[in-house]
Amino acid sequence: MKYIRKLTGVIIFLVVAFMVTAFFRHPEHDGESMASKSIEYYLNEGWLMGVSDSVERTEVELPYSEKFQTSKTIIFENSLIEEYAGLAMKISCENADVRVFLDGEVIYQQELENISTNVEHYVDIPNIQQDSETWGELCIELTVVNQQEDMVLQNVSIEIKNTIMVGLMGNNLADIVCCLLIVIMAIVMFVLALIRRYIGQSSRGELYLGLFGLTAGVYCFIGTETFFLFFNIYEALVLQEYLMLMLPLFLALYFERNLRVIYPRRFIGLLCIVLCNALIQILLEWLGGWDLIEMAEISTIVVGLVCMTSIISLFQIESESGRYQKFLPIISLFMLLIAEVVKFILNYFSLYSFANVAELHGMTSSALMLAILHILQISKEYRLDAEERVRAAELQNILLAQANKDADAARQDALAANEAKGKFLAQMSHEIRTPINAVLGMDEMILRESKEQNVREYAMDIYTAGQSLLSLINDILDFSKIDSGKMEIVPVVYDLSSLIHDLVNMISQRAADKALQLEVEVDHEIPSRLFGDDVRIRQILINLLTNAVKYTHEGTVWLRVAGRVVNDVVVIRFIVEDTGIGIKAEDLPKLSAEFERIEEDRNRNIEGTGLGMSITIQLLTLLGSKLHVESEYGKGSKFYFELEQKIIEDTPIGDFGSKIQQIAENFSYTSKICAPEAKILVVDDNAVNRKVLRNLLKETQIQVTEAAGGAECLHLVQESHYDLIFLDHMMPEMDGVETLHRIKALSTFPCEDTPIVVLTANAVSGAKEAYLSEGFDDFLSKPIMPDKLETMIQTMLPEKLLQSVTKSTQKLSQQTADNEMHLEDLPVVEGLDWNYAWLHLPDMELLAYTVKAFYDQIGTAADCLERAYGQISNIDQLESYRIQVHAMKSLAATIGILPLSGVARVLESAAKDGKIEVILSMTTIFLEEWRSYRQKLQGVFGIGTKIGKQITDYSVIQVLVEMVRLSMQEMEIDRADELMKQLHEYDFPAEIEQNIQKLAEAVTNLNIEESDRLAALLAEQMTEQK
Repeated sequence: MKYIRKLTGVIIFLVVAFMVTAFFRHPEHDGESMASKSIEYYLNEGWLMGVSDSVERTEVELPYSEKFQTSKTIIFENSLIEEYAGLAMKISCENADVRVFLDGEVIYQQELENISTNVEHYVDIPNIQQDSETWGELCIELTVVNQQEDMVLQNVSIEIKNTIMVGLMGNNLADIVCCLLIVIMAIVMFVLALIRRYIGQSSRGELYLGLFGLTAGVYCFIGTETFFLFFNIYEALVLQEYLMLMLPLFLALYFERNLRVIYPRRFIGLLCIVLCNALIQILLEWLGGWDLIEMAEISTIVVGLVCMTSIISLFQIESESGRYQKFLPIISLFMLLIAEVVKFILNYFSLYSFANVAELHGMTSSALMLAILHILQISKEYRLDAEERVRAAELQNILLAQANKDADAARQDALAANEAKGKFLAQMSHEIRTPINAVLGMDEMILRESKEQNVREYAMDIYTAGQSLLSLINDILDFSKIDSGKMEIVPVVYDLSSLIHDLVNMISQRAADKALQLEVEVDHEIPSRLFGDDVRIRQILINLLTNAVKYTHEGTVWLRVAGRVVNDVVVIRFIVEDTGIGIKAEDLPKLSAEFERIEEDRNRNIEGTGLGMSITIQLLTLLGSKLHVESEYGKGSKFYFELEQKIIEDTPIGDFGSKIQQIAENFSYTSKICAPEAKILVVDDNAVNRKVLRNLLKETQIQVTEAAGGAECLHLVQESHYDLIFLDHMMPEMDGVETLHRIKALSTFPCEDTPIVVLTANAVSGAKEAYLSEGFDDFLSKPIMPDKLETMIQTMLPEKLLQSVTKSTQKLSQQTADNEMHLEDLPVVEGLDWNYAWLHLPDMELLAYTVKAFYDQIGTAADCLERAYGQISNIDQLESYRIQVHAMKSLAATIGILPLSGVARVLESAAKDGKIEVILSMTTIFLEEWRSYRQKLQGVFGIGTKIGKQITDYSVIQVLVEMVRLSMQEMEIDRADELMKQLHEYDFPAEIEQNIQKLAEAVTNLNIEESDRLAALLAEQMTEQK
């Protein structure tokens, strides 16, 4: 059967090839299409012309033109011959309305207004009526439109071309529609074949049915008279007979494709007959025996044979199984068979046109019914397939639901077991940790107080064993946190040199006890202050260094720190290397296993649980890094990893030992300079920042003037001379850069040569260069380091203003000792690092003042940010949001609340980059945490714990409030601060207390108008209290 189909394809190709060749073999044939003929008769002679109100007529020829002074109607008369009946008449004229009469009846009229151009009028000439005695008296009336122009009758002609074509098309409209329906059916089948091929489904004969429809449509169109308007008749007939050869081929292939399983031999024989018919007729045609036109009836008989064979097969299927409904294909084939029989009979009697019509309608009906049947069968298949797929999907869903249910149950069991394990480990670790801490504490007292050598040796043994046990318990706690997903990364600002110094202090003693050499190599170009989770980094390095010391019996342990700067981050590589026992290649995968130790027999005397390395690897995963290991058994190991850390200050770390010493010295800070004659202007919208800088310079005796914004700064620099100006960058309305440019634009003013230093918390890489390019003289990052501040002032102030420092060193040392004692006694506040705050506020009085000022501004700052957050949908409000969150970042960092400052930095960056989604997701949480410090700071430096004095005379309070108001008007800020301290000592009713607090905020923010309003309001309230 496969070879029969291939032979069929070859025969079809040959038929098409011979058909195309035959089509071009007869270009010289005399036949021509009717479309090339165009009939046109000019009727320009024999016209009688006259005026409508006169009977006189004059013979004229066309074209005719004349100018008339009045609007007259001109009459042109002529006679038409009977051959013109049913044709079209074209009248070309200018500047006239037209009416046409035939035998006294109006057959056309058209009125034009003010149109003098040439207009063509087309008039249909009526046919001759049977009862008409006379016909053909033509009268054209032209009425002049514009008397200023000539009336012109150009010509009159009789035309036939359009009428013939429209008539022929109209008479054959039904035939054309039939042909189009067959072709549309063929296109539908082609599309269906492409779809089934695309989705990978087997063909059901759509291609053959489509080719049958296309061939039948072209065949039938040739049989219509319309075709002869465009093509040579003889060529069309040759083309038609070749198409007739292919019709039974495609029809037989279609039914063979669908019925071959039931009747394989029958349709093989049918295909052979059809192929032989096509092959024999082509050979006879090209050998000159017979023409295809003469053998046309044979093809008709073959089509009938295909129809009969298919009908019989379908009837047999119907008789064998009642499940098949085959009435539609049987009817369609029967109609095609009847059409072919009728055509054969009519051709015998030479009624060719009727034969073509019969065949056309038979093929149309048959093709459409076959297409409809095929589509219905395919639809049924798709429906059954879809139902099967739905049933399979439902079964799959049931199985999947059961599997999910089983998996959920197993997961819940696993989670419960894991949670129970975690709770057990945590509880047992805490239970063990409590007595260990007591033992170690008592042991520490023995080491401090005992003078007996043997007792101290016993105590040192207890201390060593206790520390080892405590380290094991800490590992178990960390493992429990990581395993339960509760371990969090908390990035803060930290000093890298301090971190390395702590590591060296913790490991050096262990290394010395084993006579090991500890070598530390640090890249001097690494930035000093970074942003990251230094606690977890320290824990990772301690684990690696402790393992290196434990598993090294002689030689050296190295800690190497190198880095490379990429934009605003530094990629730090930490390397821990030793000359220890090394690790076998097959044991390397065990490093990440929990509670498993390498070479247990060999290392059984080395303390540990086997958790340290697993915790290290998991912590590095949380930090976005990975541990790399290189080891040679018996020679040593090398562990290293890389971390990306944000740069807070790009000053190189230098010699990290010196850096640690510098930090220690800051804690025992003493002023370097004294300049009582120097005047400095501090411009910052944040009152706390201004107060901090003022108090940092208190011991220098420098005269400090404050300004709350750019506008106030411009006013002050034009009235007074200042030796140095500190100008904050982020300020509302007019920022620091704009203020600087306006100062530089002033022509003559007292501060023309005064250096200006920018204050900013954006101490990222490249920021200093950007500010210097704007015109600033230097750059100072916030939070302000006292040592850097005084060094900068000492450099920029004229030498004549600087005096030597004469304070007593003993007195200062005692003050520092007292401060350090108080620092240790300060209460623990969640998120607040007192040591970090002390770096920037190295005076207990200054620290207390700043914390209280922060406490007073918690509500106001949060409300301002909340208002800006409420308008965040307006892109223009992003800058206001950024300025406010920048100020809050600086406030939090100044008193050492680094987590809060870090979140504010993220929000500031999001506002700068326009990342609204980040702002929307984090602001509410940030505000909640920010406001929580009103509760967390209770009791610190007496906040919220002091009992106020009872008020016996409100007149005294009124005087204090009035003095505050006058101090603000005269800009005596220190005096106003002292008066507010006195007011805070009293216990007020709730309404008055609220306004007293608002007055304090107005004083802090240098808001003179608000302080006047509140002072007046408080005066009224106190009058009512009297």
